[in-house]
Amino acid sequence: MTTENVRTDSAPLTIAPVVSEPDDRVAYKITHPRTKNPGLLLDVNAIIKKSRAILETIAIFKIVWAVWRRFERYTMTAEIFGQRCLDEKIMLHSHEAAVRMDKYSIDYSEVSDHGFERFNNVFGGKMMQYYEIIVRPYLELRLSDTEITYILCQIIWNYAGRRLQGQTQAAADRFLDSISNDLHEYYEELGRGRGSEEEGGDSKNYASRLAKMMQIVNQMLNVQLELENTIQVAFLFDMFNIVFTEPEFFRN
Repeated sequence: MTTENVRTDSAPLTIAPVVSEPDDRVAYKITHPRTKNPGLLLDVNAIIKKSRAILETIAIFKIVWAVWRRFERYTMTAEIFGQRCLDEKIMLHSHEAAVRMDKYSIDYSEVSDHGFERFNNVFGGKMMQYYEIIVRPYLELRLSDTEITYILCQIIWNYAGRRLQGQTQAAADRFLDSISNDLHEYYEELGRGRGSEEEGGDSKNYASRLAKMMQIVNQMLNVQLELENTIQVAFLFDMFNIVFTEPEFFRN
């Protein structure tokens, strides 16, 4: 049921909707049925609906940001360093620095009583798996930006849908169907054009490429589940000596 709150003290000059589409407004200019004065009607149902959408968006971000960044960092490193990324186990730390993952150490003393070796034994091996899961096929397939985006979307929405279920999973399924159609059109367009190796290679063989791309997706999701379980164990045994205000940001 919609609740109506009417102001009659003054007439608002303009009422801006929360978003541009009229159907998504939560406030409306009205004329009071009794006093005939200008008033403001607030649609509480619409406000609740928008609040839920905002909270769901935040929940999705909490879940996917880590796996998103992980995939983005490894593909970006492979693009910049090429074969060296795989051979020397290089990963971009920022836009200005990179590390060799098999030759680095981190001082964890500010966040944990456990040393680097302990942390590396728990988490380090999982990070090294990404060179085989992401970097090697990236280099072998010479993935285009379109294909990388497709893989990332598959990872993100499959993971978010599995974690949140319900409407999120339904929306994820619709979105993934849409981008699958877009990818098909992308390959068809390549087939009509040059089909250059720089943009995905031989488009006639795209079914084989797609199978290898989905293998990346499935392996990423499997490792993500393992990492998620490992982090849960780390929280359970108090490996960190700090308090997380938003622990969900760090459980992935």
